[in-house]
Amino acid sequence: MILSLTKICNIIKSILTKRALAILLMFFLIIILFPCISFAQEDTKKNNKEIEIEKIIIISGKVLDYRGEPVPSAEVKLLLTDKAGGIEYEDESEAFEDGSYSFEIEATRELVEQIDSGYLKIVLKVSKIAFASISRTLTKIRMAKQHGRWIFWEEVKLRRSPNAAFYISVFILLLVFILISMDVIHRTGVALLGVALLFLITYTLGIRDPNYYIISFERAVQYIDLNVILLLMGMMIIVAILEDTGIFKWLSIRSFELSGGSVVRLSLILVFITAIFSALLDNVTTMIIMTIITIEISLSLEIDPLSLLIPQIFASNIGGAATLIGDSTNVIIGSSADLSFGDFIKNMTPIAIINIFALIVITYFYYKNEYREARVKDAKKFIKELEKRYKITDKELLIKSTIIFLFVVVMFFIQDYLDMPSSVAALMGAGILLAWARADVIKKLEKVEWSTLLFLMMLFIIVGAVKETGFIDAITELIANFSRGNIIYAIILIIWVTAIMSTIIDNVPFIIAMLPVVKYLTNSIPGAENMILYWALSLGGCLGGNGSITGSSASMVTVGLAERLGYPIKFKQFLKKGLPVMLITIAISSLYLLFIHIL
Repeated sequence: MILSLTKICNIIKSILTKRALAILLMFFLIIILFPCISFAQEDTKKNNKEIEIEKIIIISGKVLDYRGEPVPSAEVKLLLTDKAGGIEYEDESEAFEDGSYSFEIEATRELVEQIDSGYLKIVLKVSKIAFASISRTLTKIRMAKQHGRWIFWEEVKLRRSPNAAFYISVFILLLVFILISMDVIHRTGVALLGVALLFLITYTLGIRDPNYYIISFERAVQYIDLNVILLLMGMMIIVAILEDTGIFKWLSIRSFELSGGSVVRLSLILVFITAIFSALLDNVTTMIIMTIITIEISLSLEIDPLSLLIPQIFASNIGGAATLIGDSTNVIIGSSADLSFGDFIKNMTPIAIINIFALIVITYFYYKNEYREARVKDAKKFIKELEKRYKITDKELLIKSTIIFLFVVVMFFIQDYLDMPSSVAALMGAGILLAWARADVIKKLEKVEWSTLLFLMMLFIIVGAVKETGFIDAITELIANFSRGNIIYAIILIIWVTAIMSTIIDNVPFIIAMLPVVKYLTNSIPGAENMILYWALSLGGCLGGNGSITGSSASMVTVGLAERLGYPIKFKQFLKKGLPVMLITIAISSLYLLFIHIL
């Protein structure tokens, strides 16, 4: 019985072993043969495909606005339609940041014959919110043949079409401007409210209806000029450390000493110093330094600091117009038009000097009574008293701070050669000085005008929104249309419209929007080859900044610093003084440009 069971087990084991071997053999055969079968099938498909595909049709191009600027994110549809209007093929894409788009069709022989015979038409449909949609039929005239391919290149130009988002964004811009002028809410709060309304409408009504879509968060961030924000932050940190040395109080004594006790002469000196520093350094950095010095002098003389400070704001914008590096708008214009430092000195410095003398006359007319009341009888005795109170408190820190400050100034001068933004120089200086001086970082950061920086950031977004919906483009298009190819009309329109718009909004975004228009007019209007329209644009942007607090970065920074030191400048107060200065200097500059053109 035992033997029989053993035999049975052996027999079963033998059967299982043979079956297992058979299964393993089949498995290996599948592994070996399956790829061969797959490759054979792929080769068959490839051969069939090569037989089916007759040509590769490539359709590409760019979507631009009327100025030739790219229109990113435009929706581009490609259709192959028959004579009855039926759609045989459809594809869609979105324009890239540079406005480019591209399609590729693998066309069969039949499809090629239908296109070649004209039975099928290649149609492009391009659309974007706030633009009028356009449909374009491609013709074989615009086709190139290359290595068995048909290549079409089609440049599509879209024109603005105002929609609900256009009018809402303009309304919010005006609302912000009105609320700031009323001084009911702090300007930073007003700017935040404006941005909040933009996003509220975009992400509620705009999601359901594209006509209400104003600006996305991603696009809004792109409009914030971080170079300006970080430049201001870096310089504010450096100035905060310099302030601890007592240097600003010492400089205020020296300025008063130069004036010989005359407040009128002192105002004259401060205006000239501000204008020169603004031209050689830049107007924002200059005003960060001069604001503190001016307030220290005013406190010593017991006069209203604003009687000295407001004229300096005007001088900073006028002086900044004189050179390539004086104002951020000039840097942008110079880079776009390939204008050198020498070009600005030759063409802009003379009119800047004329406008500074005009400002001196206006300043005397504004503040002559305040200046007369503050005259010091015994100037030498008064200076000695000030010297006892205001001394250099930390010489070691002053040496370190001066070295770093001069390093930053040198970096400003050579930034173009290094291809380096000005903010990088300021950040390097701030970082090195904080570490070298072992300063209390928290206390120094508390002195940074965060409310001013936040206000600027929100203002950039609001201006970006009206640019996104086409308001700024509409203004620039009107300038191009009204100039009618006449150089005199073009000069007057560019300088005055730019100045007025720079009074309402920050001048940097508007200058950027105007550059393609000025380039087009320079190339198309006889007599504009000497770049006179670029000088009109620069003067309009720089001098227009004097029209209101929101007109330039230098104005907004000065207002913020003065407010922190306890001397707030009201919107109406600034407008009352600044608007006449802007109108007079723009009128003088217009006559100067026309006189140059006639000569």
